[in-house]
Amino acid sequence: MAPYATRTIAFLLIVQAMFVGSTFRSAVPIVAAALVANLFASARGWNLRQREPYKQNVFTSGLNWFFFIATLAAALAACGIWRATAEIRLQQGWVQTTLDICAHGCVIVSLFIWIARPLRGHHLMLPIGLLMITLCVFAGGASTSQAAQTTVALATCAGFCLASHLLLGRPTAKPTSSAMVTPPVAKAHLSLTPLLVLLTLSLLLMATSVVARSTQAVLPTIQQKLQKQLQVSINLSSNDQIIGGTRYVRGSTLGSVRKVIIKNPQEIALRVYSEPVPGYLRGNAFDTYRRRQWQTVQTDFILATSDPEMRDRDIAPSKTSSRESMADNQPLKLSTFLLEQPNGPTVELEIHNDPMKGTAVFLPQATSWIEAKSNELTLNPHGIIRLGVDMSKPYVAVASSQPTQEAMSAERARFLLDLPPTMEQFLQDYSSQRWGSLQTFDEKTVAVSSYFRDNYEYSLDLPERRRGYDPIVNFLETSHPAHCEYFATSTVLLLRSLGVPARYVTGYVVDEYNSDTERWLARNLDAHAWVEAYDDRAQRWVAVESTPGRQYLTISSNDQSIDSDGLFDVFYGGGDDYGDTVLGRAIGWLLSIRVTDPLNILFRVAQLPLFCVAVFLLWTKFLRPNRGEEHDMDIACRRMLKQADRKCKKHELVRGRSETLNQFADRIEAFHHSEDQRLGETETQLLQALPTWYRQFASARYQGMRPAPFT
Repeated sequence: MAPYATRTIAFLLIVQAMFVGSTFRSAVPIVAAALVANLFASARGWNLRQREPYKQNVFTSGLNWFFFIATLAAALAACGIWRATAEIRLQQGWVQTTLDICAHGCVIVSLFIWIARPLRGHHLMLPIGLLMITLCVFAGGASTSQAAQTTVALATCAGFCLASHLLLGRPTAKPTSSAMVTPPVAKAHLSLTPLLVLLTLSLLLMATSVVARSTQAVLPTIQQKLQKQLQVSINLSSNDQIIGGTRYVRGSTLGSVRKVIIKNPQEIALRVYSEPVPGYLRGNAFDTYRRRQWQTVQTDFILATSDPEMRDRDIAPSKTSSRESMADNQPLKLSTFLLEQPNGPTVELEIHNDPMKGTAVFLPQATSWIEAKSNELTLNPHGIIRLGVDMSKPYVAVASSQPTQEAMSAERARFLLDLPPTMEQFLQDYSSQRWGSLQTFDEKTVAVSSYFRDNYEYSLDLPERRRGYDPIVNFLETSHPAHCEYFATSTVLLLRSLGVPARYVTGYVVDEYNSDTERWLARNLDAHAWVEAYDDRAQRWVAVESTPGRQYLTISSNDQSIDSDGLFDVFYGGGDDYGDTVLGRAIGWLLSIRVTDPLNILFRVAQLPLFCVAVFLLWTKFLRPNRGEEHDMDIACRRMLKQADRKCKKHELVRGRSETLNQFADRIEAFHHSEDQRLGETETQLLQALPTWYRQFASARYQGMRPAPFT
């Protein structure tokens, strides 16, 4: 195998190890093992090249076989014990654990095969590599985005094709003193294949990008309508069929919070352990209101946007630690996820969900980090955890006294200022008549919230709605008693009409203390909806409570401070302490990056340059004639020969690389004699003329003369 081929296989093995390490948070040890294995394979390969050919195979004796199998079995056993003791407690069930152990086992087997066969590798490395990638994808290694999944698929396809060419291709014989130098044509062929792979990959990337952009431009409207109808059907079905109290409040449709409240109102929804009153715990946030229903367009639908503020983000754990539960002092093994930088003193809340009621995660507004049983969290643009938390264990929220600053892009502000087209003029007229002269954020939020608390009444019983009117329009015009959903929705829409970005939030108000169990309780009757408005001057989200009889209450602390021994000293998900140093932070940042993220960025940026470089190399090395080394007669002769070869290829006669023109002419004559009776007149004449032309061509070239073209 040529040196470039061995280097390529070594590189592919390191990439596979990086992918497995990124998926299962074992990047440092597994990549280090791959590097050591490659160094050892390189040393063995150099040693084997110095020996006689019959000594170049490690499997030449039964002793070598026994040593190889015994060492591999010991390495696999050690790997399984390592994954079981160091990582298994972080996984979410036996399926994830099995994927973890099997993927690492594939890495170990591939590295051992490479050490045993450093000259040519082995074809078993191909299925093992595919199995390894498949296990990582099943475990979430390709992330959930279409771009990341496409990147992994294309990279796997290209890597498999390249590895197949290297591992299954014709072996290169060891040169001897009497061996001839490899012909230039064969050398060009060997170097052409990787270049064609590069060109094909660049074309695939460009085509995929065009299809993805076209899809994003055409499908969002269709998908929005379909998902809207689907959500309405799900809400209607669940509201009518699910027994009250068996699910957490969602709040997407006006009246859904009310149904949670009135159906089994005394049922306990949350149990919280903390020193101060937990107050408002947010579980969902929405940005778009249409026809009695709130939606989260920023995450529920595919948006053709490159704004990172409009996308979900996956958060890897910063560390894993053990702690005692505040409820029963039982040990908990939880992973820590940093959501935002702390701002001021912090307070801990241990929150116990009911696993049978759903997977919603309820947190204070200014949550800095969360400790939970999880491998990875998915956070939407509103700071809501959508996926990742195992509800079989409690989770701990660490909240700051103040929310951190958060810049807002113009594209995101457009969604948070959106008004329903059928209500836009009414809302603008309504707000301008009452608060049109107000200028500042504080004046607007205080005026709107005070207006509802001073002039409206709270009630779970609603009057009959006028036909043809949106319930919010009817509510504002008639000033009838209503519940929190009406007050919060109206407040969001009126603030938006005044130019204040706002969002609709649902969750629970936790303010009932049980002295017997020393815990705070939230029941179904504590389900609530409120508003968060964005202060562009302070660049912070501010909670706004406009429901009569309610006063917003968030968790606060006067004597607790940020614990410096913990979150910010650890950066690796495996629990190793790198220290609060610049190097430690850099290592933690690097380990938190998924392999698909840099690959995705590289493919996006390098599509056109990659294509241009591949075309340039292909043209300069193989297509464009080298004027400095070849004459015009040489170029013309080569074209004549290609033309004749194409005519022979129609009869499945292909000239071999080491076959001379006279030998090829003899083979054409033999074929003509054997197939003479089945050939037509035109084909017979062609096969009779070709051998003579090849011999004349070879004779003319030998004498340095210009051959006559084949006619």
